[in-house]
Amino acid sequence: MRKFIIAIFIAICGLGVYAYVAQESTIKKDEAPKVLAAETREIPALEALIVQVVEAAHTRRILVCGSRGCETKEPPSSVEGDARSDGKVWYRYREREDNGNTIRVLEKVDGGGKATTITEESAFVRPRGMMLSADGMKMAYFLDNIHDDSGLTELWVYDSATGGAQVVAENLSRSDIASSVRWNASSRALWFLNESNVKELVVIPLSGSTALPVPVRISWSAYADEVDRGVMDVSDGRQLIAFTHDTIPGFSQLVVAQDGLQGTKTQKTIKGRVVYIRWMEDGALFYAVQNGENLTFWMANTTKEWPIARMKAQFQSAHSTGSPDLAAFIANPRTNESHLYVLQIATGLVQDQMVLPKLAGSTSYVVQANEAATVRDQAVAGITATLSDSVLTAFIQTQIQKITSDAKAKAIRIITTDSANTVYVDYTNASEDTHRIVVTVQDAIYPSWKVLATYSISGGQWTRSGLSHGADPNNVKMYEWEDSLSQWILKTVY
Repeated sequence: MRKFIIAIFIAICGLGVYAYVAQESTIKKDEAPKVLAAETREIPALEALIVQVVEAAHTRRILVCGSRGCETKEPPSSVEGDARSDGKVWYRYREREDNGNTIRVLEKVDGGGKATTITEESAFVRPRGMMLSADGMKMAYFLDNIHDDSGLTELWVYDSATGGAQVVAENLSRSDIASSVRWNASSRALWFLNESNVKELVVIPLSGSTALPVPVRISWSAYADEVDRGVMDVSDGRQLIAFTHDTIPGFSQLVVAQDGLQGTKTQKTIKGRVVYIRWMEDGALFYAVQNGENLTFWMANTTKEWPIARMKAQFQSAHSTGSPDLAAFIANPRTNESHLYVLQIATGLVQDQMVLPKLAGSTSYVVQANEAATVRDQAVAGITATLSDSVLTAFIQTQIQKITSDAKAKAIRIITTDSANTVYVDYTNASEDTHRIVVTVQDAIYPSWKVLATYSISGGQWTRSGLSHGADPNNVKMYEWEDSLSQWILKTVY
């Protein structure tokens, strides 16, 4: 049993803020996430907007992926150079002549090539920058003062849904802005570092609150890279900030900062790298950790912290709407093979939705994900990944004595089925009697399983006896153990 300190968030309703206290928690090394009973469930398919970026070549490709595969979204022929897109419209800068002067124009271009002006250069201001929100509905940009030498600028946000723009921060000094401007995961707030005398984190909620430095006792100079481009999120009302930074090799720190009159922070050392952070609508913190080949999703709320799902894959990106239902993520279960997955947060179920088209040297970012349809799928609540036959047979080989509670048990035959991670296992005991069970492997990394039925031989046929859940799944492949080769051999494909 290993112990670690976790930060527990305690809501103080009367004050409307959060306090942080340290609480000791224990989790067994081999303990799997709590799972539900195995059963077939409805899994929502997602339509996802994915951007594949090749940093070395400064190129990108936009994909819209759904249950029928991925479609490359090409910009209209009039859109050239650097542009941003939500898969439906494109945002771009272009130059045009106006009474003998060349002026800069920020435009939105629809799929048919029709352009709508968002703002343009005048004798007083010039637009600069394009920061597209996570939901694709808002574009942030600067309007720089070019009328005098004050060096002042303003931050504006264009709302694609309403077609209007509003100023969200005024009287900013261009030279004091010390990082990129970033959106939070919900697209309801922005942040950046401002440096006049010292670096301060400025958070701008779009709810009408004033843009002010966050009074947290943190030396933001030490975390400038994290604020600029690291794994970080800010709650909508700016009360809570979470980010991560690497420490010693193989470990990272998860930092949770609290806004308020005093401002506090809590740090937790984590084995592996925190690769994703998202404040949920209910105030819980949803995050992912990559530790070697293992990817684990976690949730922490006001009372506890727990693992949601684990699998063997290399994380690339993730997207969550902030609801407690679903999250989409892209990971590589094998080298040079990127998959789009759907995580059902409540059950820990992970569905492998598709293999993404390859683009050499690219990293794939899932920018948006929305439920497209409800389909029936052979998924089992609590399964963290669909396992290959080789992983299933190896798991049964090493765990059969624990599964059967028989120290002399030896697996001799494994039959895979059409139910996810579910196999028939024939095994012998010390008396060389043969027995059969059907078992669902829920987690191969942190061993977890559920025996669905036991069988005995009657009249030369296997019949159910004792423990029994659901109908018999259909056979797919049969493997038998060969002692001479010390391996499983495929004997029959049904």
